[in-house]
Amino acid sequence: MTSRSQQLYDYSYHSGANITISINDNSLLDCVGISYNVIDSKTPVYGYNSRLFDAVAPGQKIIQGSFVVNYMGPNYVYNVMEEGIRSTAASSLAAGGSQSRQPTNQSTLSQDGSYDNILAYMQQQRATYWDDSPAAATAAQEPPIKDVTLVPTSTIQIIFDGMTRSPGKNIGGIELYGVYIIGHGQTIQISENVLLEEYNFFARTLRELGGKDFNKNR
Repeated sequence: MTSRSQQLYDYSYHSGANITISINDNSLLDCVGISYNVIDSKTPVYGYNSRLFDAVAPGQKIIQGSFVVNYMGPNYVYNVMEEGIRSTAASSLAAGGSQSRQPTNQSTLSQDGSYDNILAYMQQQRATYWDDSPAAATAAQEPPIKDVTLVPTSTIQIIFDGMTRSPGKNIGGIELYGVYIIGHGQTIQISENVLLEEYNFFARTLRELGGKDFNKNR
């Protein structure tokens, strides 16, 4: 028997068990937690002899956060990010996108954050700072450098209740745009606990995805 409260209020709650985290549209299946804060430096303005502020001066906004993954091996997060960029770029080309990839730099990326430009920027960084060809790695007797802090302009997707962002579905989520990884760390202790890695980032902006209006019945 359906109660009256169930008829009037169609509540739906979420837990961490039904959240999917992706980077550059590539699922980060071993992510065990993510947090972020939207920070705005707006400032109250007080007039002469005012006890309460009379206006608010606009400030700068930034998003800061971190995510934690189960340690899978070296370069795990880097490979997920790069694979997502390559897959999206390939899909864009298959759909009739531009096939020309002009060399780009940081100033260009700040205005045009397309995946083609991001991929070209990554290739330019490799050529500038290191040579990760098999011959060079063999000669140096060390693995190639893969630094997540050099991957620019990524996107993090936080999807609730599934792995789709189809319009019209009762599915919501959050996308963080202009994400830059600024550091990562790991703590290792002699215990049976799973090894974890934490990645710190900041982002330019966010957007909330889909979902129904949960306030219409309240």
